Amino acid sequence: MDPSHFVVYVDYTLEHTPTIVEFFASLELAVESAKRCRQEAEVYAIPATCGRAEPEPLWGTVGRPTVAPAPAAVPAPAPAAVPAPAAAPAPAPAATLPPMIGIRGKKGAGKDTLAAEICACFPAFETRKWATKLREAVAIITDIPAECTVSDADKEVQLGGRVYGALDLYTRFLMAAMHVLGGREITADIPARMFTILTGKSPRVETVVLPMTVGRLLQLLGTECFRDVAGPFVWVDALMEPWVDAGRPPTLVADTRFPNESAAVRDAGGVIILVRRAAAVRADGRADEHASECALDDERADFVFDNDGSVADLRAAFLDAWPAILALAAQRRPAGRIA
Repeated sequence: MDPSHFVVYVDYTLEHTPTIVEFFASLELAVESAKRCRQEAEVYAIPATCGRAEPEPLWGTVGRPTVAPAPAAVPAPAPAAVPAPAAAPAPAPAATLPPMIGIRGKKGAGKDTLAAEICACFPAFETRKWATKLREAVAIITDIPAECTVSDADKEVQLGGRVYGALDLYTRFLMAAMHVLGGREITADIPARMFTILTGKSPRVETVVLPMTVGRLLQLLGTECFRDVAGPFVWVDALMEPWVDAGRPPTLVADTRFPNESAAVRDAGGVIILVRRAAAVRADGRADEHASECALDDERADFVFDNDGSVADLRAAFLDAWPAILALAAQRRPAGRIA
């Protein structure tokens, strides 16, 4: 699809046909938002009961967006102050590494710490995140750089102090949807649902705020606004398609949170590691019951590491399990749609 041209659909149901005023108000909002994006827009009104099919997660299929592979992250050096109790093995060639390792765990458990230690031992690993496109969408909406939405402190930043014009915010939501979904058709219900979920108000108001933290925005935008509306494979596709295009390099994914993300890692011939830490709780001490934190609670990981000691202890535990990790990965072959 020509990136300078997109199609906006305004849905209605047979049970609630909009009045002329409501209908043309929807059209006016869609077209005005398109103009603000400097895009050419076609606007159609079609019944929601026509049942447009949900796109399937066909990685690499013609018609799906092609995304340039993310650059390999600079490996984090191993801690110098405390020597690791176990010596790191000699660097392994990429061909002998598992194609993918997914790391899961609660907030603060040490997922990124373990990923950094693995990269220090095996520099041939690349690091990717399911949430890379999500953070870029947050940057479009808030003007906060994507790299400033990663740490726990970043996620506690309050967004309620900024007042947006309603049309400005609606346009930002539309631009974020275009960035994430690429060549897919963008229906008007996606930015409209974003507006309602994230502000609690109708787009017809004049001004609005985002009454939440950066972390809460990441949760709601990623799950309720994109997974639940655009389809559950939106973030899986955003990572797996460029990974396949790049030749399937050995990759660590340290933010695995949903069953289809875990399944994608295993379908790629990889393994799932769970990092646990007793002190991994929210700043306010309450349990986080959002789906992004709990969806894998009942799923068994391939390997489990308790991170209640030092970084050196975590590194040693991983190296002790490394032969078993290699053995399990060697038994797995690409399956499903990734085969």
